[in-house]
Amino acid sequence: MCKKVIIFLLLLCYLLAVGAAEVVLWATSDVHGVINSPKGGLAKIFSVLEAKRKPEDLLIDVGDFFQGSYSANTSGGMSLLNIFHSMGYDFCVPGNHEMDIGMKKLREFYTLLKVPLLCANWKFVKALPNMKSHAVVVRNNIRIGIIGVGDRESRTRVLPGREAVFMKEEKAIAQSLAALRKEKVDIIVLVRHGGIYFSGGTLYSLLKLFPEIDVVIGGHSHQTERGRKIAGAYYIHPAPYGQGVSEVRIAFNERTRKIERISSFLHETESVKTSVKMKKYIDAERRAAFYGNVETAKNVLLQYKSVEDLQKYLTLKAVAELGSADAELFFIDKAGIDRKTKINDYMIYRMFPYENNVVQIKVSYKEYQSILAECRKYCDKYKVALINELHKSGKKYIILRTSSFILSGGGRNFPEARRIAENRKITEFASLRQLVKQYFMQLQE
Repeated sequence: MCKKVIIFLLLLCYLLAVGAAEVVLWATSDVHGVINSPKGGLAKIFSVLEAKRKPEDLLIDVGDFFQGSYSANTSGGMSLLNIFHSMGYDFCVPGNHEMDIGMKKLREFYTLLKVPLLCANWKFVKALPNMKSHAVVVRNNIRIGIIGVGDRESRTRVLPGREAVFMKEEKAIAQSLAALRKEKVDIIVLVRHGGIYFSGGTLYSLLKLFPEIDVVIGGHSHQTERGRKIAGAYYIHPAPYGQGVSEVRIAFNERTRKIERISSFLHETESVKTSVKMKKYIDAERRAAFYGNVETAKNVLLQYKSVEDLQKYLTLKAVAELGSADAELFFIDKAGIDRKTKINDYMIYRMFPYENNVVQIKVSYKEYQSILAECRKYCDKYKVALINELHKSGKKYIILRTSSFILSGGGRNFPEARRIAENRKITEFASLRQLVKQYFMQLQE
């Protein structure tokens, strides 16, 4: 009798083992160009992956990969292209801050990227071969469908009618799911550059529409989530700035073709040693920041009594002479400027971390007034001057010169400006960084 029980248990263990398989996903999000810092960075994430990731494990980035690094932003992301490839990513999803370098530069970056780009809710007007809505991969005889979704507000971060076309997130997910059903996938993973809460809804309300989704990997909100269930799906959000990389393990029963359990772990990187293989990238970033700081100009600030005076002066100057001002111009104090500071390229970057151009559009006086009112609502007393008022009494139309940030919608801050700019001819001039640099050079002459 005892022998029969032992045989039965052994047979049961064998059957369970035969039916069990596992899929492992690794994910990073909102790295923002941090290669190495006391709390983390890509160099430390590389060390974790080098030690723990298996060749069959999937690695995905959820967006906002390079914005935040001086060298990456000023090079259109190119300075981080090689490190991205060295990390061994299988897929990536665009974040909202990828658009900060401008869609033209972003297209150039993605053209050289050797990693498939997943994005269902927006596409370049001229299609990129490596950009798809979704993908299907097979691991351990398990078919995994992966859907990529960019920021819900992506369309309000670029000028209308240029470079890209956009779709509502819900419609984009529905279309990808319909395609994945035909592919007969076993597991569906939604990689979404978005958090739990967003304007007009929550992740819970979104997932209630799509019960087929098994795992959601989030980003954008910087609200780290180690792992929990939301509306039937398993949700994680990797730590920002390279402070952690998430690992998701999906146990799958090959006989029943169903998920048995999902578990996850956040590998925090603060105490992780930097991989020596990343040294050349760390050194390159340090050199870029160093040269950005040492390219100093003559001291042009001694004539001002305070940072506040300089803020106000530059605001008015930008409107009067450059024809535009941008919200970032008012954060000069964050660049560490005082009366003894010399202006350099790095500080101009700190004033304007996002790509922003002076743009011109023809509007009616009524439209002009509505845009101006919108700007006054959004801005403080200095930022009222965001628009160069060129209206002269008696004219039916005026030429409005402002920043691309406003006419694109400013991430929901300027919906009326975005609406007015739709289907209008928009003329783009030089970037605000170039104009401010030129302005300082003129002062030094």
